[in-house]
This record gives sequence, structure tokens and C-alpha cells, in this order.
Amino acid sequence: MDGRLIVSFRAVGGPGRPFLERARSLIARYSELGGVHVGFDVMKITFAFDAANFASILEASIAGGEENQGEEPLWAVGMAQGDIRPVKDQGSDLMSSGVLWWGPPIVAASALSQLARPGEILVAQTIPALRSGELVTSGLRIAREGTLRVRGRRVDRRQPWRRSAAENLARMREPRLVGAHLPNVPLVPGQVSVLRADPGAGGTRLLYELAVKAPRALVISPTGSGFEPLGALRRAFVRSIGGTIHPLLLELAQPLDDLLKGRGTSAVLAAKLLAAFLWPKQSGTSSALIIDDAKAVDPATLEACVRAVKTVPTFGIIARLDATSGLPSVLAALPKASEHEIPALSREGAEDIAVGASGGALDPLARGRWARLGGGNALAIVEGITLGIASGDLTWQGERATPRSRAAGRGKVLSAAKWIRRRANAESTPARALLSVIAVLGGDAKATMLVKILERANIRIDVAATLQALEKSRWIAIRETRIPNERGEMRAETWVSFPARTHHKALFNTLEDDARKKLHLAIARVIEEEQGAFGRVEAAWHAAQGGETTRAAQMLVEGAAATSDAHFEASTTQLIAFARRVDPACEPQAVEILSRAVERASAPPPPVVVSAPPPTVPQSDAPPFFSAPFPSTEHASIPVPRSASMQPAPSQQPPTAARIAAIASVPPMPHTRGTASPRPVSIPPTSRAPLDLLSELAPAPPEGAPAEDEPDSLIEHARIVAPKPKVAETEPPTMSDEPRTASGIPPNATGSVPPSSQSSGSQVAARIGELAKEALLAADNAALERWVDGLRASGESPAFAERLGAMARLGRGDIGDALRVLRRTRQELDPNDHRRRCQTSLALGVALSVAHRPDEALLESLDALARARQIGDERGAKACLAFLAKLYSSTGRDADGERLRQRSL
Repeated sequence: MDGRLIVSFRAVGGPGRPFLERARSLIARYSELGGVHVGFDVMKITFAFDAANFASILEASIAGGEENQGEEPLWAVGMAQGDIRPVKDQGSDLMSSGVLWWGPPIVAASALSQLARPGEILVAQTIPALRSGELVTSGLRIAREGTLRVRGRRVDRRQPWRRSAAENLARMREPRLVGAHLPNVPLVPGQVSVLRADPGAGGTRLLYELAVKAPRALVISPTGSGFEPLGALRRAFVRSIGGTIHPLLLELAQPLDDLLKGRGTSAVLAAKLLAAFLWPKQSGTSSALIIDDAKAVDPATLEACVRAVKTVPTFGIIARLDATSGLPSVLAALPKASEHEIPALSREGAEDIAVGASGGALDPLARGRWARLGGGNALAIVEGITLGIASGDLTWQGERATPRSRAAGRGKVLSAAKWIRRRANAESTPARALLSVIAVLGGDAKATMLVKILERANIRIDVAATLQALEKSRWIAIRETRIPNERGEMRAETWVSFPARTHHKALFNTLEDDARKKLHLAIARVIEEEQGAFGRVEAAWHAAQGGETTRAAQMLVEGAAATSDAHFEASTTQLIAFARRVDPACEPQAVEILSRAVERASAPPPPVVVSAPPPTVPQSDAPPFFSAPFPSTEHASIPVPRSASMQPAPSQQPPTAARIAAIASVPPMPHTRGTASPRPVSIPPTSRAPLDLLSELAPAPPEGAPAEDEPDSLIEHARIVAPKPKVAETEPPTMSDEPRTASGIPPNATGSVPPSSQSSGSQVAARIGELAKEALLAADNAALERWVDGLRASGESPAFAERLGAMARLGRGDIGDALRVLRRTRQELDPNDHRRRCQTSLALGVALSVAHRPDEALLESLDALARARQIGDERGAKACLAFLAKLYSSTGRDADGERLRQRSL
């Protein structure tokens, strides 16, 4: 018989009836269930069943019957599956006797029943339900029969099926935030309050609770790859617009429709849409603009937010960052009201989260075990409990949840992402596939789009049924939204989303490479058909991940042109740099668009002194803001107050900016072939020439490059590597963490690379680098970070980009963040790469000096000097000596400083 289910029962000695009497009851009962008696041994009896009846046979074995009476010990049971055949002797068929059958599953089931204890049911790996993860088991037992080794899993008699365990997920509740653990984040009109919370610590949850308390609120969070201009703002409106539209929004129906359909809108109109949505319901109240994970939000959305709050400051901004990141430069231009941090949970707080997540059902033992598994992270605790319930490690006895075994809940402390991946591995194939699609889309998607994408990718899934199952299992939330068109008419849409951005990052990489590329291409085609120029930027990113680089670059160039026309120069820079990285053939178009953007960004904006926010505009009259044009905004950056990010005369500079200028004001040395000669920060007219300190922060030329081909500018060492779409091991690549490489090229004698050149150099990267340097020398941090983002998007010289970014953070007062970036950058360098480690140590010394830590700054600069001398870098050594001279002078050792300055000449 092919593919038969074999069940072997072994009687254990003890009180009660003799074995034969109990065996007759067993034979009678299981014969009625379709069993064929195929084996008989001392204290054992074996049956064969149709494999399709496994569920009913398992339930019967657990429930027991007349074969167990009174105090008689339970049968020990072993189960296996496979082919068996009747034994024949000298041509006679003994099949009719019903006792002589043979086959590997009979041996395996008999061995497992011999190993099992009374009442245990051990199933072999040949049982399909075990291999598919449908059974709840605990413990691995290995039986031996001669040379045969049989691996068996013990079935949980109380809760054998995972599907019944998953049904208990409905008992879970959203845990309350621990009140004593949370900061009180104020909402100040016209200003930004910062909430620092690492992923999973409860920051997003706190933001949503703050949004609920505000009279009007809009929550903005990152979407997809982070490249789509206004993508975060578009998705925020989709989530937040309800059945009724504010009258001010109705006046902007056309730009709102353009935004929602991915066609984009201008910077002016985007700011008006924000202000209209957040216009207070009554005078004297303030609305809340809440930005979650602000560092990953696209720059166009951030610029629209700042434009709106600066023009009509009737609402305040609350932005969440992780524990170490600095505010994006656009947001940093606003006055900071306050900064707060959510620390790790205490032991008592972790147990409160565990109890709240289980609806108060965890007993004290389970509470302590599962609270520990999260390591003080609220989301990790919740996900650990969710997996414990779904896997059956937590079982219910009435209204109480207890550990299923002594080992349950005693594993390693894991991050939330690892708990999420473990739970996903136990899901069905359709569920895992749909989770992967949602993750690749960014964790948020329309249900109709999911259907189209799966059809394009030729993946057959019952989307509606699978989504319902995923919602029941607490994987996703399904919501109905109503979206207005250009005429203000509402249309219904169904959206699905993960409960946290951590789910998106954890599940992004669950598909094989080929399947993921196929999925990326299907997503790209669907988005391209449905979206306008702004929305097609996301399609371009997916096309690049799928390997269609030419098509991706063309969509990126079109998106860059659209953002340039809409005055989103930060997005324009990123898109043209990314387009050039994806397909170098698009460089002529990219250079043209960059030139137009630079023309608008060539003149710095006039300073704006930010005073106390004006009082709320009375609600009785419509604000003139919606009918009057914005002030001229030809420059891409939002006007910022005179601070560390703007450098007026030295007497007017704040301490941080003044110290940076003083440290970096080292005059340049005369140009020598093969060395960089960047623009100095400050050149005393009578000075001779040591190196400009900032040039030492530039990337090194490639080893072995001919001397006559070496450039005159530090920026022109740059090269963009041929595109290799790459996905991180555990997180999807995004705007802020694209794969980066560094190398250099020998440009032509004039230091420029013509578009027709076969060199892999990039005019785009070179020009962006020059602009970044000019912004650094002008202390224009907003512009500097915009160009640094462009360098990152181009994949160009990551260490150089990070050093420039750290200098921008330093200039605006984020000293701790600058130090962290520089230390991380140095740590990632090859220990034997003395040139780049010299440059980074020197930059770190500058940052430490600004932080008033001269001893550490001295050690870093000495390390940089030693490395420069080790590789014979005379210019680098002179730069280190020049900085040491400044450092000694700043600490009152003028004689030593003068001596070092003379040595640096």
C-alpha cells in the first residue's frame, strides 16, 4: 500500500486489564476508523490508515477510548508514513491473515512507540503535517532500531494544531504605554520638538497617541525606498483624509488630486495643502504635524513641512529620531522647542508590556520569561509573545496563559526583527509570499495593487482570503479610506499595512534573489502604469533593483526634471545622482538638469530672524495665505536664522561656528602636480602655503594613476561605479542607505570629463562634490547636506561624503552626532588604508576640538600625523601640523603652536 499512515501502540506495564484484552478494544475501535491491523508484537500493536485521515487518527489517539479504563496507563504511540507491502512465502499470499506486512514506516513507528513514554505521541519526519509546521511539538527524540535512527517529535496533546494555537492570537491586546516611562513632549507652534526612540521602543505608538490628543494632526512616516518626492506626504494624506474634506482643501482639489495620483505638485502648493489640512478648527488651538523616523522621510516632504510651518505657524512639529541621528538639515532650520528620549524598559516595565499584550492572561512564570526575551524593547516583547502563542509555547488553561513546558520561554534574547522572521517562517506558503510582497512595497499597499502585482509576477494567491488570515494572525491592519478626486468626489480604497516599520525591514529579504527581482519588475510596471512623474520614481527604484537600469534611469531623469520644475532641488540632486549611478549613459541629461538646479541655488537666501510664533489666526476668516502667493523661493533651501549653519562676520558667529572656522582656516600651499588645491576657508594675505585643512578630508587618488593625469581638484578624484542593484541582508536599501563604493579616476588634463568619454568618471558627481565643498566653506549646512545626499545617492566616495556630512552636523551644533559618524566611518575603513584613516582621524580631531576635548583631539591628530608620515604623505603631514598648531594655540601654548606652524610651512 502506497503512502500509508502507520500508527504503533505500545502498552506500558501497570495496573488494569491484561494486554490482550486492552488490545482487542484497540483493534475494534481503530478498525471502525478504517485501520488495517498490520503488526503485532510483545505489548505492541500496529495499524495502517489512509494518510488523508491523519487529523482524525491523531485526535482519536489523544482522546483515547475503551482501551484506557480507570488507572490503566496511557498507550505510548509512534507514527510514521510511507509505503508498505505484504510478506509472501513460497508463492503463498499471507495477506488475508492481516499480520504479515513489512515496510520502513512500520519499523519507524514501532521504534518510536518503544521510545515514547506513556501518553506521549511521537511523530516521524515522514509525516507531512510535521514538515509543513502544522503540528505543535516540543522536544526531539531519536529512536534506534539496529543501525536505523528515527527522529521523532513529541506532539502537544493539549494543543496539537498550530491553527488552533494561532486562533488564540485574538486574545492579544494592544499593550498600554507605561506612563512613568514616557516623556511629556510639548507641542509648540512654529517650532520642532524632538522625540528620540530606537525602533520598537514605543516612539511611533507615542506619536500616534499625541496625534489623537491634538485638535488636528497629520502623521507623516517614510514610505517605500524613500526616493519618491512627496511620497511620505502623499501617503499621509491617503491615511488621514476621511469622509469629509476641510473647505480649505476643497479649494485646492486639483493639486491634492495631482499629489494623490503621484503627479506631484509644486513646493508652494504642497505647503498650502499641509497648512490647509492642519488649519485649526477654532482659534486658540494648535495642530500637530508629526514626523516619524524623520531621517528616512523624503526631502521634498520635509521641505514642504518647513515651508508651511514658517509661513503659517499655527501648528508645531514633533519629529522622532533614533537615539543617535541628527535632525535633517531642513528641519534643523526651525527653532527647537525641546528634546526627549524614551529609554529602555525596566524589568517591571517589560513585565507590564508582556501582561498588557496578552490581555492580562500571562501567569507570573510566563510573564517573567517572555518579558526577558525582548531585552527591554517593547516591540520585541510583543513579537516574542505573539510567536509564543502562535507556536503553542504559551497555552491557555481557561483564561490563564502558561508556558507549555519547562523550556518554553527560556531562549535567547532576540531583537524584534528576529522574532518577526521566526514567526514568518512558520506561516503557509501563500502567507509568506504575500508578506514578502507587502514588505518589498514598503510595508503599505493598496489591495488592488497587490492583486495586479501578483498577476504580473505570475504568482497565484487568493489575495482576499490570505489578507483576512494575515489580519487575524496580527500580521497586518486592513483599513478603508476615502480619497477625493479633482472634483472633490470621494472614492473608496482598501489599504493594508504592517503594524510597525520593523516588519517591513525584517521581511524585505525573505525571497530568493531571482524571485525578488521578478517581483521588483512587476511592481515597477504596475506603478509606472498608475502613477505620474513623481510616483514613477518609486517604479524606477524597483526597476533598478530588478536589473532594468536603462528604463530606471529614464524614469529617474523624468522625475528629476519634474522636481526641478517644482523647486524641490534636494530631491532633484538625489534623483540625477542616482540616475547617473544606475546608467552612466544618462549623464548628458543629468548634467543639464543639475545645471538648471544650480542656477536657482547659486545665491544664498536672505537671513530670516525667527521670533516667537505669531498668535493663531482667527478662524472666522479664511487665511490670506491660501490666496496670496508665497514669498519668492527661487533658492532650494528654506531661509534659516543666523546660527551655526550660516557664517557671517567672525564677530557675529556663535561659539561653535567660530571654532570650526578658526580650526579650518589654514592657508593653502602652492599647487604642485598630483595634489589637491581646494579653495581655502581663510587666506591671510602675507602667508605662505601649508595645505588647506579641508583638502585633507578629500578622497585619495587611485593608486598607480599617472602623475600627469592627476586632477587639480579634490572632487575630481570621484568615480561612480557601474550599477549593481543590491539588497542589504536584513534591511531594504533606501534613500539614506544605498550601497556605496569608493574609488577614483584619472581625468583629462583639464580636470573635467566630457560626456562622450569612455571613462567611468561622472560630471554629475564632480559637480555635486564641488557644490558640497563650496557649501562647507560658506557654512551653509542646509545646502551642504543636500549635496552630500546627492553624493550618497550617486554611490560616490562614501568616506568623503560622511566626513562632509559630519562637518555639517558639527556646524549646526550636533557635536555628538558628528563624533559618532566620524568614529563609525573610521571603524569601517581598512586598518591598513593609512591615507583614508589619516583623513578621518584628522576630521575627528577637528570635531573633538570643537567639543572642547583637546586631549582626545591631540591623540587623533597625532594618529593622523603618524599615518601621513608612514606613507610619505608630505601634504597630509603638513595639514596635521597646521591643525596641531591651532590646537596648541587654542589651549594657551602659543610658543608651541608657532613652532608647529613654522614646521607646517
